[in-house]
Amino acid sequence: MPTPSPVIIVGYDGSPSSRAALRLALDRLGSGKLFLVHGYHAPAEFWGAEHHDRLVEAALDRGEAVLAEAATVEPRLAGAEHELELIAGRPADVIIAVAETRGADEIIVGTRGFGPVRGVLGSVAHALLRDAACPLTAVPDAAVERLTARAGEDRISTP
Repeated sequence: MPTPSPVIIVGYDGSPSSRAALRLALDRLGSGKLFLVHGYHAPAEFWGAEHHDRLVEAALDRGEAVLAEAATVEPRLAGAEHELELIAGRPADVIIAVAETRGADEIIVGTRGFGPVRGVLGSVAHALLRDAACPLTAVPDAAVERLTARAGEDRISTP
């Protein structure tokens, strides 16, 4: 029986934990397809402000740069079937929309644990855990060093 070809969504912001999430996704991908997703937006409190357009443009430019550097950070990306998705919106909402549209089998994200209430998971991972319709793997910053040391600098493998 042929091995299934998974569809994996990776939320990517260039942080160490999102780079680890990308590596983990590539370890799991096999002959599947990967969607590397970056959501960008200017906070709502800036809507209508005279500098709103500059903030959105800066966020878009940063998103383009972050996605462009992914292949440098993880050379295996070039050999995998993948698409880059740069979409305006809150990152969790964007990741969920792409996962639903693409029929994702799994979402993999890094988490930095920012935010007072969601300090353990991070707000994006917390929202995905609550709202995603497929399995979620979250790679916290605290695990990046351990996973990298265990698997070597070039690769992070699944436990």
